[in-house]
Amino acid sequence: MKINYPNNNIVVITLLPVLLFVSGCISVLKNGIPFSVDQNSLLILFLLTASASYLFLKDLISVFISMVVSLNTILGTFFLMDLFDVCLDNSDLPVFIVLLGVAFLTNTFLLLFIHQNKKPSEWNAVAAVTKTLSVIFPAVVPVLLLLVLFSFSDLLSHHGNDFKSIISVGSLVLILNSVLLLPILSIKLLYHINEERQQDDLKLSFSEQLLLKINLKIDIAAKRIVWITSSLVSNKKTAVLVFAALAAFIGSVLVLQSDLLFLIADSDDRILMTAFLVYFFALVYRYKSYALAMIPALMILSNYIFLTILCSFLNWESSQLIEMVFFGNMIVTALGAFAFTEMVIYNFKEEKMLSTVVLDAGTTIFRQLLASTIVMLVFVLYSVNVSHVGQISFFELLSSGIIVLAGCISIVFPIMLFGIVFFNFHRYFVQPCKRKIKSIYF
Repeated sequence: MKINYPNNNIVVITLLPVLLFVSGCISVLKNGIPFSVDQNSLLILFLLTASASYLFLKDLISVFISMVVSLNTILGTFFLMDLFDVCLDNSDLPVFIVLLGVAFLTNTFLLLFIHQNKKPSEWNAVAAVTKTLSVIFPAVVPVLLLLVLFSFSDLLSHHGNDFKSIISVGSLVLILNSVLLLPILSIKLLYHINEERQQDDLKLSFSEQLLLKINLKIDIAAKRIVWITSSLVSNKKTAVLVFAALAAFIGSVLVLQSDLLFLIADSDDRILMTAFLVYFFALVYRYKSYALAMIPALMILSNYIFLTILCSFLNWESSQLIEMVFFGNMIVTALGAFAFTEMVIYNFKEEKMLSTVVLDAGTTIFRQLLASTIVMLVFVLYSVNVSHVGQISFFELLSSGIIVLAGCISIVFPIMLFGIVFFNFHRYFVQPCKRKIKSIYF
C-alpha cells in the first residue's frame, strides 16, 4: 500500500478536516458541550496528556500535532452527532472517553514511527510520513472497524442506537484525520526531527538529556522482554511444539469449562460471528495467504476469549469500567497484531532471516505500542476518575489500567509465536517446489 502526499495539493487534502473543525466549533457554540466538564479538571487533563506525549515524542511540535488532530477528532464527532441528531447519554460517556483515548493512541503511535523513519540527512519528513502511512496506517483502519463491529454485537446490546452511532461517527472522523490532517502537519512541521547538529558547541539541555535517558531505559527494557521469547522464535520446531501445547491447553479449558464456551460462543450473537468471518477473508484478500491472515485473526480471537473469561470474573460495581477495560485491551492488542504483521511482511522483503525480522518487528512494535498506550491510559483513567468521582475506587482504576496495558505484552507472546509458525507455513505452501527445481536444474 503506497500513500503519497504531494505538496501542491495540501489545500485539497486538508479541506475535509478543516470543514470538520469549523463545523464542530459552530456546533459547540450553538449547543454547547454535550456533557458538563469542570474547567480545572479539563486543564489538568490537557496538561497530563501533553506531558505524557512529550515524554515519548520528545518534541513540542509533535505534541502540538497530536493535540490538534485529537481536538479535531472531538469537534468533528460533535458536528456529525449534531448533524444526525445523536444524543450523548451519561451512560455512553465512558465509551466516548475510550474513543478519544484511541485517538491519542493512534496519533502517538503514528508520530513515533514518523520520528523513527526520519533520517538525519533528509531535509523534510515526506519520506518518513510516506513510509509510516504505507506500513503502519493499514493497521489502524481495521482496528477502528473492529471497534465499530463490537459496538453492534450482542455483547453491548443494552446500549441504544446512539451508542453505536457515536462509535461509528468517531471512528470515521479519526480515520479521516489520521490519513489527511496528521500527515500534512507532520510534513510541514517535522522537517527538523533527527536533524544533525551543525555545531559542536550545541549541547543537549537538561530536559533533553533526561528524556533521552528515560527513553533509552524503555528501549533496553523492551529488548530484554522480547529477548525472553527469542528462543521460541529462533527454533522452528520449538515454536511449533509450544504452539501445539498452547492450542491444546486452550481447547482443554474450553471443553472442561463448558459454561465459558457457551459464554464466548453465544448463538444469538450472529453479528459478531459473521463480522469475524468477513474480517478474516478480508485479511486473506489483503495478504493473499490464509496462513498470514491467521496471525492477527488468531491473536484477536484468543484475546477475545481471554477477556471474556476475565470480565466474567470481575466483581467491579461499575459495568461501564468493565466495558472500558474490554474495549481498551482489544484496541491495544488488535493495533499491535496488525502493525506487527504489516511490518514483518514489509521487512521480510529485504531480510532473509525470518527470526531476525520477527524479533526486530516485535521489539519495535512493543516499544512504540507501550508508549502510545501509556498516553492513552493517562487520558482515559483521569477522565474516568473525574466523571465518576466516588463511584470507582483507586484499586479498580489501577487494575483496569494494568489489564489494558497487558495488551502490549501480547506483542511479545503469543503474537511472535504465531508469526514464526504461520510465516513458516506460508513459506512452505507458497514456495514448496523452488528448492527442488533449483537443485535439479542448477
